[in-house]
This record gives sequence, C-alpha cells and structure tokens, in this order.
Amino acid sequence: AYLINQLSWRLVSIVCFLDLSQLSLNALWNGRIGVLDAWRFSDLDGETQPYATYEWHLDELEPCTQPLAAEQLGKQLIEIMTPFIAEVHHQTRFSKAAQWRLLTDSITAVYLHAGKQFNTVEEAKARASDIIESTGKPLANAQWHFKEFNVSAQSSPTGETLKEWFRIRGGCCRYYTTEAGRYCSTCVHLDENEQQQRFENYLFTLAVNAAPN
Repeated sequence: AYLINQLSWRLVSIVCFLDLSQLSLNALWNGRIGVLDAWRFSDLDGETQPYATYEWHLDELEPCTQPLAAEQLGKQLIEIMTPFIAEVHHQTRFSKAAQWRLLTDSITAVYLHAGKQFNTVEEAKARASDIIESTGKPLANAQWHFKEFNVSAQSSPTGETLKEWFRIRGGCCRYYTTEAGRYCSTCVHLDENEQQQRFENYLFTLAVNAAPN
C-alpha cells in the first residue's frame, strides 16, 4: 500500500504540475518517464537502517497549446500504473481495486494542494473531479469527495470563521495496521463526526500557532 501510495502520489505531482502549468504531458506517455531506485539510510533507535526509495524521472519539459482532455489524462495515468498494481497484486494479493483507490486519492489530494498553492482551489478541484468522473472505473468511487470544514467565529481563537477545503479518501493507506495503530484524519474508515472533530481541532490549532505572541 505504501509503495503504490508513494508512486501514485509522486506521479500525479508531476502530472499536476505539468497540467496546471500548461506544459506538455507527451513525455509521460511515450516512454520517456522512468523509475529510479536508490538505497537510503536512516537512524532508528541508535541503529542505521537501510531502506529503498523509488522516484519518477522525467528529463524533458515542453510547452503545450491546450490542456489534455480529462478522460485521456485519466486513462494515461491508469496505463502507467497498471503494471505496478498488477505486480503488487501478484506478489502480495493486495486487492487491485484498493490500489486504484490510492491513485484516486493521490489525484484529488495533489490537485487540491496545488490549487491552494496557486490560489486556484476551485479550478484545481474541478479538474481533479473531471479526471476521475470522466474516466470512470477504476478511478471513480463513491467514497472520495472534497469537503470544506470550518470553525465558527464564536469558537475561533481569532474571532473570525476558520475554513479550509480537504480531500476525504476513498481508499486506505493502511497506516492503521502499523504499530502506531492510528487512522489518518481523511481515512475512509472514520465516520463523519470523527473527521469533523479532527479537522476542527486542526484548524483551531493552526490558528493558535499562527497568532503573534
């Protein structure tokens, strides 16, 4: 799950940057994108532990005259990820449908994040939704959605309404199965009340930490 999550997130990050920057996506479709693997090392409890990383590599950027149709973009993402998802399923029996949900979650989260960075949230949300819904299965699912959470002015530490858009997952990265045993705030396994409370707490804490001393 973490491998597919990482690969899909980084792939969509490249696609999103090119797509929203009016740069050509052709290099992704004609075999010029590859995967580079490398060994890294981290210190854990006083011991050096090796781990493998996988990164997408793209060596050329070209301008484009018009954006790629959303359905075609979605189908190309499926084409790139299919060999990885098939092999992970073959080796681990991890459901293909569950893996495709991770790609969908990456599309929605990355585009929303980019929209916030570029101050074009509505446009980025619309583009992500269009990619998923026009493509259909295996990207489309009924669980994912964008949702705006808020803290009322009466409850806000700033005296002003706090609000922000978030992406609610349709899939699960399975972090809850680790020793930490915690669900992500956007996890599909959490009910709406728990998600609401978590995001309200996040917005409240963010405002407190941003306030001048």
